[in-house]
Amino acid sequence: MELLASQTSPDRTSLQVRGLFAAPRERVFRAWIEREALQKWLRPGGVEVTVSRLDARVGGSFQFETKAADGRSGVTTGNYLEITFPEKLVFTWVSSAIQDQETLVTVEFIARGASTEIILTHDRFTSDARIAMYRNGWASMLNRLASVVSGPN
Repeated sequence: MELLASQTSPDRTSLQVRGLFAAPRERVFRAWIEREALQKWLRPGGVEVTVSRLDARVGGSFQFETKAADGRSGVTTGNYLEITFPEKLVFTWVSSAIQDQETLVTVEFIARGASTEIILTHDRFTSDARIAMYRNGWASMLNRLASVVSGPN
């Protein structure tokens, strides 16, 4: 995965991360909505993640439970607001890591020949510290995603 850009909005409430993946758009998109793939790459800082609920449809929801090596645990939940295969995902993101504040994630998938560009926009942050935490977390997770989608089907 090639990280193309990472920027913060001028009002400091949103973060955008762009990456280029050496895999077809459909494969990259499916890795966001299939349990087995998510458990392999959606691991901020390498924590253990269990996808305990995944109903990938508009109006459906998800729940991810995390457990760090030091024993700390957390929960992330959300609801799918838009799913346009294989072009776009929009979902809420509520994480115990940010005191259960509801944020919004939009992921766009753009075909670039045999590769796929992702534009991930994470909105509704309330502090620079939270933006910085997620900038690092998304970059780490997208690097793991690159390994998952570039492997055999």
